[in-house]
Amino acid sequence: MKKRTYTKIEIIEPEIIAMRAAGKLNREIAEHFGLKLRQIEQWVTRYNRKQAKIAAGIIPRPKGRPRKDAMGLLTKSLIEKANRFFLLVCCYLL
Repeated sequence: MKKRTYTKIEIIEPEIIAMRAAGKLNREIAEHFGLKLRQIEQWVTRYNRKQAKIAAGIIPRPKGRPRKDAMGLLTKSLIEKANRFFLLVCCYLL
């Protein structure tokens, strides 16, 4: 394969794991996928760290600020609607 500058390594993760289980070297894996040796080394380090956390019972979560997603906005709008409904019911009962 020709050298790539960037790839979503998560897409080829199962293949990398299989190659490592077969005893391939990081250099051989990098050449097979057209990646740099450093990319494979860093991925292996991250993968091992993640597996160690899972084995210790720690759930790995994404780092950084959580994304603003549709569910968060949906939850906010439902809370606002519930508050309005509660106010209407209270006003009606009085």
